[in-house]
Amino acid sequence: MSAPRRLSLGLGLYPIDDWRAEGAGPHDGLDLATYVEVAKIAEAAKFDALFRADSPNFDRNRAVDARAASPEPLIQLAAVASATSRIGLVATLSSTFNLPYNLARQLSTLDHLSGGRAGWNLVTSAFGEQNFGIELPPQELRYERAAEFVDVLDALFGSWDADAVVFDQAAGRYADPERIHDVEHAGRYFTVHDALGLPRSPQGRPVQFQAGASESGRAFAARYAEAIYSASPDLEHAVGFARDVRARIAAAGRDPGLVKILPGAMITLGATHEEAVRNHRAAFTEEAVERGRRTLSSQFGGIDLAGLDLDSPIPHDRLPDPSTLLRRQSRPALFRDLALRPGTTLRDVIEHHLKGNGHWVLIGTPEEVAAELVEWHTAGAADGFNVHPRGRESLQLFIDGVLPILRGKGLFREEYEGTTLRSHLGLPVPD
Repeated sequence: MSAPRRLSLGLGLYPIDDWRAEGAGPHDGLDLATYVEVAKIAEAAKFDALFRADSPNFDRNRAVDARAASPEPLIQLAAVASATSRIGLVATLSSTFNLPYNLARQLSTLDHLSGGRAGWNLVTSAFGEQNFGIELPPQELRYERAAEFVDVLDALFGSWDADAVVFDQAAGRYADPERIHDVEHAGRYFTVHDALGLPRSPQGRPVQFQAGASESGRAFAARYAEAIYSASPDLEHAVGFARDVRARIAAAGRDPGLVKILPGAMITLGATHEEAVRNHRAAFTEEAVERGRRTLSSQFGGIDLAGLDLDSPIPHDRLPDPSTLLRRQSRPALFRDLALRPGTTLRDVIEHHLKGNGHWVLIGTPEEVAAELVEWHTAGAADGFNVHPRGRESLQLFIDGVLPILRGKGLFREEYEGTTLRSHLGLPVPD
């Protein structure tokens, strides 16, 4: 009998989930020491990577929450790289509001400075156009642009041969120009006629993550993704998503076994189940729920949820068809499916939105949470998870309680075997 495939585990870099706790400071979210502390804790626990979600716009509805202070992710991860040596560093970056050459240069720099630990999570962005002086294109065009964007990035990352740096001090030759190739790209969206100004990165190229789950997003993932951050609220959805995406990857002529599917897991832990439930419920103040009412309305394309009874279902005729929404489709579809379930109230949907944003919400003891993670993995729903423990207490309980159980089953590493993010994920170095 072969050994079970090991889980890949990423940790969301959110050190201020418990910003209202005693001892928290007003600037913790902008304090490098805070992020470095979390990074070192995660690296000591042997997590594959830190994941930094991001959006190119400011949501005024979230201004009352300390998490509204959102540092630029590449600068933040570059700073964290200097204080760590093994853990991967993954930033969410928008193809809609960036240019390929500049982003390739930034990512390659992070990969060199970190010794091969960089990754990037491509999103096409559903909001933010007001900050860039453009109209937000329809979703299909955003993915069309993203496909050309990634093609150009791959060409730039590969513009230096692996042996281009000869470092011949006697002859005064750092690199061989014959082994450096101009990209010469002239497409619908981008024109680039140069090589990247950096040698090939330590891991060939930064690892390509992707997070879209719409029809366009799944097609894009099948063609480009090396790892997928997915959102599934339950096991049935997760299994269906994984089967669909793996079939698409195979149809695209790629090996599904070389693409990691990593659902998000929003975790609240306690020494007892009752304590975990109390910790979970503590997040839902009256102010938070009302803020969630407004942000959920935005997710649904601006439908009117004001005045609705929190403890009654959302009228079904108010729920839009997600395929008609310009900005996002997959996440509103998850919330709509939840709202249509018998007995589900507006408060239920808001709480799921606030805590999970469409992701799996786990509440329980370390033993209970470990058992559910194993169940998803065994069912083929996940190659690993991107975990978001609620606050420092849940993070420590995850490390001290959940990880030993997974290690005891042979599902998580004792030590890092390699030094790059690719080696942690078991992904090959590109040709």
